[in-house]
This record gives sequence, C-alpha cells and structure tokens, in this order.
Amino acid sequence: MVITEKEYLKINLPRIRYSITFLLSLFFWIISLFLIYRIFTFDLKIIIYFFLSFIFYLIFLTIIFFSDYLALILFLIFTIAGSFYLFLFYKFPNEFSVYISIIYGLLLLTSYFLVKNLERNNLKINWFHAFRILWNTNSFFVLLTLLIFLAIYFDFSQITEHQIITLVDRTKFIFEILNIGVTPDTKIEEIILRNVAFQLDEATKKEAINLSLSEINKRYNLDLKPESTLKEAIAQYLKNQTANIAEQKNKLNFNKIFIIIILLLILNSLLYILGYVFSIFSLIPFYVIKKIRLFEIEKEPTYKEKIKF
Repeated sequence: MVITEKEYLKINLPRIRYSITFLLSLFFWIISLFLIYRIFTFDLKIIIYFFLSFIFYLIFLTIIFFSDYLALILFLIFTIAGSFYLFLFYKFPNEFSVYISIIYGLLLLTSYFLVKNLERNNLKINWFHAFRILWNTNSFFVLLTLLIFLAIYFDFSQITEHQIITLVDRTKFIFEILNIGVTPDTKIEEIILRNVAFQLDEATKKEAINLSLSEINKRYNLDLKPESTLKEAIAQYLKNQTANIAEQKNKLNFNKIFIIIILLLILNSLLYILGYVFSIFSLIPFYVIKKIRLFEIEKEPTYKEKIKF
C-alpha cells in the first residue's frame, strides 16, 4: 500500500460562510425562477442572464452538497422545492404543482447522495463531475416535467396560428446564426424560385410558383399564397397537426407521441451539449470562490492500493 492524501471540502468558518453559501444558492435559484417568466420571449440577453443565474445556483449548491451539514442541506432542498411549488402554483393552480415540486426535491436529494458517493470514491475533489451530476439531474427533471405536462395537462387545441407565428418570429436569431439562407420573413415564392435551377421569364415564374403552391397546399392542407412568409407556412402546418391531436385527445394519438418524443430528443441533445460546456466554464467560478476562501480544501493521509502485474 502507498500512503497518499485525500481531499475534503470544508466550508471555512462553519456558521458565517456556510450561511453565505446557503443564501447565495437560494438567491440565484429565486432569480432563475423569475427569469423563467421572460425566457420564452427569446430575448438573447434574458436567455444569457438565466443561464448565468442557474449556473451559479448549481455551483453554490454543489459546494454545499460537499459539506457534512445534512440538516441544513435538507432544509435548503425543502426551501427550494417549496419556492418552486409557489412558482408553479401561481402559473398552474392544480395538483401538477405539488407533484413536480416533490419530484424536484427528491431529485435534489438523489443528487446529494451521488455527489457524496463521488467524494468518497475519489482522492481529489472532482468539480467537473460534481457539477455534471447536478446538471444532469436538472436536465432529467426538465425532460420529465415537459413529458408530463405535454402528455397530460397541455391542451394542443389552445394553440393559435398567431402564437406560433410570434414564436417562430422570436427565433429569428437562430436562422441568422445557422445562416441557411432563409428567415421567418422570407416569402414562399422566393423559396420556390431558389430551388429552380434555370432561368425563367416572368410569366413562367408565376406559373411555376402557382403550380408548386397548389401542390404544397393540397398535400399539407394549407392555404398559402405567393406572398405568404415561411413563418406563416410553419404556423399553418403546426396548427393542422395540433388540431388533429386535439380531435383525438381521448385516443392513442401517434402524432402527439411522435411530436413529444422528437421535441424531448432535440432538447435532450441540446441540454447535454450545454451541460458539458457549462461544466467546463463552472471551473472558473469554483476557482475564484476558492481563492476568496469561501471554502477550503482539507487533506488527510489515507491508504491507496496498487495492483502490480
């Protein structure tokens, strides 16, 4: 056996600085809840502020989970779940608020035990994996919440074309980032003409546009005109799909299941990528917090086994 050192995270000055960490984690959690109200405006600044706030919430939560104050940790989890219940009850005054808040509290408790298990099985504090544990737990919670909400509570018949058009219009910056040559305001006639590989005179252009639109309208049950925009086409198509789902709400609707699954898979991929990126960037605040001595690393001798062949 080889004598080595094992790292333990300890909040410096147990009462004052531990209380500061507790309050900071709760503060950034509350800020994140308030920002959720505005995140669906797809304002890039609001989205950035939300992710920054949520990342700092996870950072301070991770620091607290490394400590041994189980009673205060349980109180923090209870407070977070309680504030989440109030937030949901304000938006969805039904049993949905209770169930989701309880689930989130239990997932946070599971995260705590996973972080402690990580600490026990490693000689050094692994910030990256600890943060990933909390991020993955929250990602799973988001996906589970959306699944329950869309499958049980959400009424697809309430979606209007105007709401879809507004939503697509707010995602204009995504089209610009992807640089695919179209935006939500691009006219259908322009898109059709871009797919024509040869030059046409004006009369032939109009005829080609009308024939293409007639085929598209017939196949997808739409009512598009040459001057219609891409966002109007998307809105009409999605409205037809949601109308079909609403008509069959008491039956096993494969369209609804398919849409929900595709949405969750896309969101899961996005959350995985963001989690990996944010886990790397979270190392910077961890280092800064350590430098200002909000916590300190303690080391003690331990034994490490080595197998030689």
